[in-house]
Amino acid sequence: MDYDNGSLRSLDLQRGDSLEQVVPEALARGRFSIEVWRVLISRDYAADREFQVAYHGIDCFGEPVHPPPLSALPAKRWLAYGSSITHGAGATVHSSSYIQQAARRLGVDVLNKGLGGACLCEPEVAAHFADLDTWDWATLELGVNMRGLFTTAQFEQRARAFVQRMLRPGKPVVLIDMFPNASDYAANPNDPMRDVNREFREALWRIHDECANPKLHIISGEQLLPVLRLLTVDLIHPSDDGHIEMGRLLAERLRRLLPEHTAVDPAVTNYGR
Repeated sequence: MDYDNGSLRSLDLQRGDSLEQVVPEALARGRFSIEVWRVLISRDYAADREFQVAYHGIDCFGEPVHPPPLSALPAKRWLAYGSSITHGAGATVHSSSYIQQAARRLGVDVLNKGLGGACLCEPEVAAHFADLDTWDWATLELGVNMRGLFTTAQFEQRARAFVQRMLRPGKPVVLIDMFPNASDYAANPNDPMRDVNREFREALWRIHDECANPKLHIISGEQLLPVLRLLTVDLIHPSDDGHIEMGRLLAERLRRLLPEHTAVDPAVTNYGR
C-alpha cells in the first residue's frame, strides 16, 4: 500500500430529517446527547483493502464548531490500550468491536488506543497515557504483538514498567492477558509459540500479583473468548460474533470490578460528570 499518495475525500454529514419527526424524549436515552456528532472510522486490515485515515479539516459553512459540553457526554471515560484486536480488527464496522460493544453496555465513553501490530509497551506511550486527564480507568490488553520480538523476560520487564507508570491514585487499571489464538491449539506439539503464549500470560499474572495494588485488576483473555470458532479464518482476530460476545463478557466483568465507574442502567440517560 502507498501511504504517501492517498486521496482526499469529504464526508457530507447532515442532520437527518427523521430526528425532527419524533418527540425529543424518544431520543433522550443513551450514552450521548443526540446533539453530539461522533464519527467512528474503522481500519481494514485485510490484504489489498488496507487503508489509513488522516484528518484534514472541517467546514461547517459558517456555523460554530465546539467540543460537546460535559453534560452531553457519559459520566465516565475508559482508555483501552492493546493490539489490533482492541483496535477492532475483524469487526466489519467499528461499533461491532469488543471495546465499543462493552462501552455501550457499560454506559461509558471510550478512548480506543489499540495499535495494530504495535502494542509494544513503550515507556513513552505509558507516560503519554498516564499524563492524560481525560480518562477515569484503563484496560491494557498486552502480549500478542510482542511475541517473536521480545523474550518472555523482556516482555515482563517492559509490561511491568508500563503498568507501574499507568497506576495513578484513584484510577483503576485492568490487565487483559492474551486472547486465545491458533498457537494455543497448534497441531505441532513442538510449536514454540504455544509456550510463548503461556509464558506471556503467566508473566502478566505475576506482574498483577507482585504489584499488590487494589486498583490493579486482571482478566483472563480466555474468559472473554472461550471458543476459538469466534475468530476469523486467520485464527487471531475475532469475527463480528466474536467481538460482540467478547464485549458482552468484558462488560459483565468490568461491571463487577468497577461498579463505581460503570452505569447502573446504561439504557437510561447517563450524561453529566
